[in-house]
Parts: sequence; C-alpha cells; structure tokens
Amino acid sequence: DDLSSLLPSEVAMLASPQTQDIFFRNFVGKRLQVFASASAGGKAPITRQDGPVVICLDRSSSMIGRPSDIARALTMAVTIIAKRQNREVIVVKYGNEEQSHFVVKNLRRQRKDFIRFLTYGCAGGNNEDTMFGWVFGKLLPKEKEFDSADVLCVSDFGWAPVSNSVMELINANKAKGMKFYGLDVSGEGIRDFKPADWMGF
Repeated sequence: DDLSSLLPSEVAMLASPQTQDIFFRNFVGKRLQVFASASAGGKAPITRQDGPVVICLDRSSSMIGRPSDIARALTMAVTIIAKRQNREVIVVKYGNEEQSHFVVKNLRRQRKDFIRFLTYGCAGGNNEDTMFGWVFGKLLPKEKEFDSADVLCVSDFGWAPVSNSVMELINANKAKGMKFYGLDVSGEGIRDFKPADWMGF
C-alpha cells in the first residue's frame, strides 16, 4: 500500500480514465506492484496504535459526475483498509446545511447499507463550517472512542472560510492528537486560495 513506491506501470493506469477503475480495484485488493525496499527486512515493528477514522464526504453540486464517483470509490477503499487494521470508521456526508453519518461496525454485514449510504445525489452548496461544528459539537461527543481520530476530507475543496470558533475546535482536537488530511478529487491540481481561506489550517 506504499503509493510512493508504485511501479510506473501502475501510475500509468491511474492516469488514464480507461484504466482508473482497474487501479482502484487493485488498490482495494492490495494487488498494486511496488518497488521492493532493500531495508524492509530491517525495519523495526510499528508500535503506534492507529486510532479511528472519520471520513467527511463532500456532496455539493460541484462534485457531480466523475468527482463524486472517485470520492465514493476512495471512501470505500479507505474504509476497507481501515477495517482490515481493526480501526473504527465513521463516514460523514455533508452538504449546505445537511449532515448524515454512517458508523461502520462490520463491513461484511453492513455492505449493502453502506453502499446505499454512499450512493448519494450531489446538490446545492457546501458549508464546511457547519459540518465541522456538527462533527465536533454533536457527533463526536457521542462517540468517545473517536477522540484521537484521523479525519479525512474527500472533496474538490471549493470550500468557504471556516469560522474562528470552529478553528478553535479543530486546533483543540489537534492538540489532543487528532490528525487532518485532505483528498482532492477535482483533478484540477493545486488551487489558488486566498490567505483567509480554509487552507490556513
């Protein structure tokens, strides 16, 4: 699963729309070919216990089409990998003023319900300020085991600014060990954000 060590032939599959689905299938099935590491045998065992995962899935209208398809596939892939590592997973779908969530306890038993949950229609705008406020203010206090979660935002990142009060919540959770990641499915590369925009954190 070391994406930084992929063989060029695997990267080429990801680069072509005709073969991207094959790449994602191989990624989920742990069948991607990577360069062998000469020092792999001498690595010390990993002792850090990975915590739960919160995946925040953007369902705004700008995600319609291919971004939405990729976002769903990658959300499923990350969930499968996390569950193989015995990590708890919550997936949050959010739009302008709406949020819903799915707690993945047993992916095998919940597969149909989870796929149905991921099969959403994109519409309206997005409000990350409302989403983060809801996640930290209402959702996670009920899910105590998620205090040190890794938070992954899957979006095209056409975000509005995040308020100071929500930034305080984010920074407080970072101080407790929570980590934040972003996965851009827009295919547009790095955007030119204003200094006051969400990239500040």
